[in-house]
Amino acid sequence: MIAGHAPSSPTDLPGASGNAPIQLVLFFTFGVSLETWAKAGLLGREIKLYHSLMRRGVRVSFITYGDRGDFAYRDRLGGIEVFPIYARISRPRTKLGAYIQSLFLPLRLRAVVKRADLLKTNQMWGSWVALLSGALFRRPVILRCGVERYQNELREPHSRLYFILLRAISSLCYRFADRIILTSPAMAEFVTQRFHIRPTKIQVLPNYVDISSFRPLGYDTNGKLLFVGRLTPEKNLFALVDAVAKTDYELHIVGEGELRPAIEAHIRRVGAKAKLLGGFPHDQLPDLINRYAVFVLPSLYEGHPKALLEAMACGVAVLGTDVPGIRPLIEDRHSGLLAHPDADSLKAAITTLMTDSGLRRQFGANARAYATEHFDLNNISQRELMLYHEATRAAR
Repeated sequence: MIAGHAPSSPTDLPGASGNAPIQLVLFFTFGVSLETWAKAGLLGREIKLYHSLMRRGVRVSFITYGDRGDFAYRDRLGGIEVFPIYARISRPRTKLGAYIQSLFLPLRLRAVVKRADLLKTNQMWGSWVALLSGALFRRPVILRCGVERYQNELREPHSRLYFILLRAISSLCYRFADRIILTSPAMAEFVTQRFHIRPTKIQVLPNYVDISSFRPLGYDTNGKLLFVGRLTPEKNLFALVDAVAKTDYELHIVGEGELRPAIEAHIRRVGAKAKLLGGFPHDQLPDLINRYAVFVLPSLYEGHPKALLEAMACGVAVLGTDVPGIRPLIEDRHSGLLAHPDADSLKAAITTLMTDSGLRRQFGANARAYATEHFDLNNISQRELMLYHEATRAAR
């Protein structure tokens, strides 16, 4: 058995509208640990949904790909049990070894799984561990995808063999899951058509925002532009830097990623007023976002971007690109501006927003109203809880 941490007493957790409490086990994305979340500044954001569910009577356990170091985060989990896979077994030396080992993990995890009512994955990648566990011990499995990996990878250069394997794995995981959570209607349409999954098996639950934390704070803005996100190719940051270089405005970039050195070099090369501020803990982001005049997300594509939703909830004027994943979230010239993902279009949209404070206030108020109506954490967690009860009833 893998070591765990005792949760809060069940008497501390109120019931869920007369339903018996559900014991939920969340399987982390393959290779991801609590330490991974913490270092990326995501731990606070990611556990909020599960705290909300616990207040509704759900008992929650995490199975992570961490070692004993994950126990250092127990005090921040608020009663969530944690079972790090590598706390009791050795971590393989190679990726291939890790994939082979993953096929046998359900046997190692049997004590945790057997006392669960429901298994859930945090993403599709690695979901085979949860699905094998569910099959072995007859537990229903909800497969959640914050992003549809196969859809995103089709936009990138990979070998034919890579696409064949990814499609096969994705198809099998979707097919054998009891229910599927996807974060947007477009993603649901892709999965139903590409993988021939029946629509009734899919529940669209968007990413959530804690609108009590991410809210307008009434600050005077610093007159600058803000980007928050990973420094990766799809974020299109070189085009954003080029756009800013053609203006007198200043851009602050929050986040970490593989492209940081290249972005720093590009900023110097084009002479843009831009600074990379590194990562920030999630609980500091409401204060940070509220200080900026405009939030910019210049991506080439997105799944369902959490940082954009949080900026909208803060009532900050948002500028996004007219691409999949962003287009459905911003009503152009009502709750923000949409631009093409090239430097000239971004520059024009930046200039429009930065020179019109009244337009920024109008867009920000509309964005806040939209985020409150569609992405409130309390509403999303209640809808997810209903799905849990449906899945467990169907499995009886």
